[in-house]
Amino acid sequence: MLLPDKYFEANRDQRLHWMLDPKRGAIVDVANGYLFAPGDGAQTDIFTCLFKRSDGSYLVAVGYNNNDEVFEPFLDFYIYTRGRLRNVTKSVMPLPFSRSLYYELPRYGTTINVTNKAGRKLYDLVWNRHVFRLKRL
Repeated sequence: MLLPDKYFEANRDQRLHWMLDPKRGAIVDVANGYLFAPGDGAQTDIFTCLFKRSDGSYLVAVGYNNNDEVFEPFLDFYIYTRGRLRNVTKSVMPLPFSRSLYYELPRYGTTINVTNKAGRKLYDLVWNRHVFRLKRL
């Protein structure tokens, strides 16, 4: 519920019930810090996962890949501080986000797989508890 409104067309009640309904394909995996909330024609899908930081707090990743070319893709990173989420994307990413690539947030592990539109794996972004490191193939 702390995610910025910019990610949603759905109101708060729809976010809690409709987008997180497992009958619609939602995945709420608390043990692994992973969430997939499917959208519809007006609302984009949202992928979220947590990465543990060296101080025991968490980095929150929020992303969407533009598979159907309807919505604008995004990948943002936040930390929770003073009761709010603060965007720290530029300080944790080794390369700028590219709208022409696909970023697969992990349900298991701490590596983001990056592919081109054809599905060819280009590189990995490996979390080291501080920042992501680029791992070329």
